[in-house]
Amino acid sequence: MITIESVYNMLLGERRQIMLAVTIDGKEHGFTLRDASYTLAGGKETLEGPAEIRDNQIILYLEPNRAGMYKLTVSFALGDQTIKKRLTVRVEE
Repeated sequence: MITIESVYNMLLGERRQIMLAVTIDGKEHGFTLRDASYTLAGGKETLEGPAEIRDNQIILYLEPNRAGMYKLTVSFALGDQTIKKRLTVRVEE
């Protein structure tokens, strides 16, 4: 289970850290996350890159260049699975 907000709000010009905590059956340990990355897409802009993995957390930094609505997709490997989670990012002026 991954707990994240369904809409994440930012102001134009901010650089923000996004941290996703991954748990399995309520446990934060006993599994290994691999190959984490993200894509932020909205309007004419697409940003993508690697995400950092620390224990059961996936950490990335966002700094959109334009105001608007974006879709953030975070991908990671767990065992033999590739898992993707998506949320909306709203950037206001």
